[in-house]
Amino acid sequence: MSQYGGSDAGSVLIGDQSLRVTVPMPKTLHELRGTAGRHFRGATGLYHHGRHEMVHPNHMNGVNHNDVIVVALDDLRREAPPISTHNAHYIKYDLEARPPAAPRQKALVPLPFEGESRYATDYIKHPLESRDPVKPHDSAWDHGCPRAFTGKSTYNAHYPWHDPQQAPAVGPKVDITQPSAPFDGTTSYTRDYIRHPLAGKTAPPVQPRQVSSGPFDGTTTYTKDYHKHPVLDKTPRVDHGQGYQPDTGPFQGTTEYTREYLKHAMETRHLVHIEPELRRDGLRQKRPKSAPFNNKSQKMGAQGQQGPRSASRPASRAVAHARG
Repeated sequence: MSQYGGSDAGSVLIGDQSLRVTVPMPKTLHELRGTAGRHFRGATGLYHHGRHEMVHPNHMNGVNHNDVIVVALDDLRREAPPISTHNAHYIKYDLEARPPAAPRQKALVPLPFEGESRYATDYIKHPLESRDPVKPHDSAWDHGCPRAFTGKSTYNAHYPWHDPQQAPAVGPKVDITQPSAPFDGTTSYTRDYIRHPLAGKTAPPVQPRQVSSGPFDGTTTYTKDYHKHPVLDKTPRVDHGQGYQPDTGPFQGTTEYTREYLKHAMETRHLVHIEPELRRDGLRQKRPKSAPFNNKSQKMGAQGQQGPRSASRPASRAVAHARG
């Protein structure tokens, strides 16, 4: 007994390997049916390895990496509907011709209006009376009057005009031609800031420079701060001769990079192969765009299957069981 509820022995639905399509592993049976329907038109059933029909969602537990799913196709050819949905919903009606327009009658001569409007009743039109021309009044201010102005303005009353008087000439009071007495006073600046006599500076005597021809006997600051230590002799290298051989084996240590960044194995992407059933009645399935091209005939694809095979579908589709 198998996990599909039946025996493993029985008929096998042969798939067409030339039209095989490899896709990622679907998570559900519904996703597998949708993938098969997009690649192969008329899919009616899914068979794991062509033996067991997958109808329950639990059947996906038995599908492993690189398994083959054979898609059963519908043998009945669907005829085109007699009428499309668009034509059934939107019925085309025949256009009726419009009747000819009636000839226009000649325009009648309009009659005068003999009624009375509400405006004429409320607003009665009265005749305009002519007015006598108006004579201008005599002005109190006669511009052409020859008489002199005898009035007085407020400005003249407030600001009377005075005649200017000529001031007498002013002469010098002191005779500047006579010499004045010398200034005998003392200013505050002179009292506060007393001027002292400047003492003359004398240049120091120039002494001749004595040049010493002997060695420098002093000590610099650098020499006192940084003492020079004697260099120790290095230990001579011991020659081991032919007895010493370097280790040429593989490195067995562990680097810090290897300890910090551990290398994890990448998860393998599980795939599944979907292929349509092999047709022998001359109705060959069209090659999907995603299927790889394989220049093999249907006969070679059928011979590539191992074991006894039947030419049609399993027992649920009236096929012949394989013997042995």
